[in-house]
Amino acid sequence: MSINNVPPSDRRRPLRVLLVDDSPFSRGFHKVVLAAAGYDCSEAANGADALDQIIGESIDLVVTDLEMPVLDGFKLLAALSLLPKKRRPAAIVISAEIDAEAVNRWPTLRLAHGLLSKPADPRALLELAASAPALKTPFEC
Repeated sequence: MSINNVPPSDRRRPLRVLLVDDSPFSRGFHKVVLAAAGYDCSEAANGADALDQIIGESIDLVVTDLEMPVLDGFKLLAALSLLPKKRRPAAIVISAEIDAEAVNRWPTLRLAHGLLSKPADPRALLELAASAPALKTPFEC
């Protein structure tokens, strides 16, 4: 059994999740869902703030919106894919822009472990979080 399939409460330390969204409401909603399941959550209002935290801390999973000021979710995913594998968190995208054709329109989304449409279904978010691998590199897409 991989560590990604072990519930957070059974791990030595809870997985660190960084919630990235310019909407405080969205960050708060996803934080309530993930924290109740045992994840250790922190927040960033844009991709630039998220990168600062990821470089300075150990983050296991990034849950990000796409449309944000300063540095958007597309550029954040691209930047994450360039990090050394040991420092590269998995990523889940939650956005109002997600639909059946999203990956065809935006190939960068293939770097994410999962895509959810806003508002995210809590059960779907928890399932993706529990199964999230390390982020793919651009060469693995």
